[in-house]
Amino acid sequence: MRSTTVPWVVWLLLGLLAYTHLHALGSAGYTGYCVVTVYPDGGVMLEYRLSVEGAPANITLRVPRDAIYVSVSDSGDPAPYSYDEARGLLSFTTFTGRVSVRVYTLGLTSKEGAIWRLQLGTVDLETLVALPGEALVVSVEPRDFGVRLVNNTLHLVFKPGSTVRVEYTLIPATPPAPPPGQAAPTTTVKEAPTTWLLLALGALALLAVAGALLLRARRGASRLVEVATVEEALDERDRLILETLKNMGEATAPTLQKATGIPKTPLYRKLEKLEKMGLIESEWRGGVKVYRVKPGKHT
Repeated sequence: MRSTTVPWVVWLLLGLLAYTHLHALGSAGYTGYCVVTVYPDGGVMLEYRLSVEGAPANITLRVPRDAIYVSVSDSGDPAPYSYDEARGLLSFTTFTGRVSVRVYTLGLTSKEGAIWRLQLGTVDLETLVALPGEALVVSVEPRDFGVRLVNNTLHLVFKPGSTVRVEYTLIPATPPAPPPGQAAPTTTVKEAPTTWLLLALGALALLAVAGALLLRARRGASRLVEVATVEEALDERDRLILETLKNMGEATAPTLQKATGIPKTPLYRKLEKLEKMGLIESEWRGGVKVYRVKPGKHT
C-alpha cells in the first residue's frame, strides 16, 4: 500500500509561498512619502508615492476613512484595489513596485470661528503638508517639523510616527487693482516689520475672541438642533438632492452636481450630512461613491 504522506519538499514550497504572501502585506514591504494638499474649502488631497520591495506584491495601506475619491496607479496605469471605508484600509497589488495612491476627503479638517484645524493623526510615512496660499499658521504639532520648498510651494515636513495637528486661519486676499479709468488705490505707507508683527498678533487675538463667541453661540444653537425635527433640519439644497435622487434612483456626486447645479464642495458636505442623518446611503463602485435614498425614507 502506497503512503499518502506529502513530500517534505511540497510542504517547504507551501511554507515559502505563505511567508512571501504575508510578508508582502506588511508595512515593511514599501517605502515612500505622502504629500498632503489642503484646499481653502477644507478639502484635503493625499497622494502616497510608494516604492515597493519585491514586486509583484500585495500591499495594505492605512488611509483616511470615509474618503470621497480613491485611485491607485501602478507605474501610471490604473490598478484595481479594495477599500475598507470603515477601517481606512486600502489593499492592492503592484507588479512594478512604483505606486501612486490618491485619496480625497473632507473629514480631516474642521473649523471653529476663524480657525481651521487639520488633524492627520499618526502618520506612517514622511508627510509633506501644503496649506492654502492665503493661510496663516497659528500652531503646529509636533514642534520638531521641517520646512521644504517643492515646486515653489512651501511644505511642512513631518517624520514617520509624528502625530500631526495644524491650526491656521485664512487671511483675505489682496484686492485686485482697479481697471484703467477708475481711481487709483490709496497709497499706503510701508510699516516697519515690528509694526506688522504687532498688527498680526492683534488680529489673531481678535480672531480668537470672535472664535470663542461663535463657538459659544454654536453650542447654544446645538440644543435647538437636538429637538428639531428632520423636516426642520433640511434646507433647500438638501431637499433638492433628495428629490433628485428619488427621481434618478441612484447617482454619483458628479452626476448630482450636473443635475442640481450645486457646487462640488457644498454638494459633498450635503451628501455627508444626509448620510449621517440616515436619509441616504452609499456604496463604492469602481473608485467612486454611488448614492441613493435609503429605503423607507420619504422625507
